[in-house]
Amino acid sequence: MQPILSDSKNEPDIAIFDLPFAFTDETQQPFRNITIIEFKRPGRENYDEKENPIQQVIDYMDDILAWGYPGLALCGFIAGSCIPMSSEAALSGAIALGWPVWPSLLWVFAGNWLGATTNYLIGRFATMDWIEHWVRIKKSKLDYVQRFLHGKGVWLSLVSFFPTLGNALVICYGLSKTPFWKVGTLMAIGRFLRYLVWMWITNGVISAWNS
Repeated sequence: MQPILSDSKNEPDIAIFDLPFAFTDETQQPFRNITIIEFKRPGRENYDEKENPIQQVIDYMDDILAWGYPGLALCGFIAGSCIPMSSEAALSGAIALGWPVWPSLLWVFAGNWLGATTNYLIGRFATMDWIEHWVRIKKSKLDYVQRFLHGKGVWLSLVSFFPTLGNALVICYGLSKTPFWKVGTLMAIGRFLRYLVWMWITNGVISAWNS
């Protein structure tokens, strides 16, 4: 089975990975590694084609199947930038679906590092008005983070993968013109170790489930 992932903004209510049990009226067997569930209001029947829960699930799978490893990297890129997304969930999904572990990790890591790099470039070259308008991070928050970083050096780049705060952290390193080779290197180390630990946890959960 080809790697499956997408940068679609659609989100199922529940995605169950590994050994689900589901019925289908299709002649071919469904995926054995994932079941998607959509919750809808009880008793409601007036769905248009876009809101139809069956069609929504079909659309999710079409989106996932379309991109492969580049889609996984794109997911990592979006998560590494200022747009909220869980690249860890994408990596877990890829592993649960049987994708080769190391290529999956490297693709999502590369995308995530590049996404985080955009935050540094935003801080380095964008105006404060542009940052407030497009990135939606207030100047007061960036001022607070810059005061927090004062005297602490570049080492906090190692944990710049934390949601929201991590984005502001990297932008502030750009604002202060901290050499990118230092920030980029530490970001790479921290993010790679994060995915390494997450891969280990995911494999452990899958092994425990299958035992």
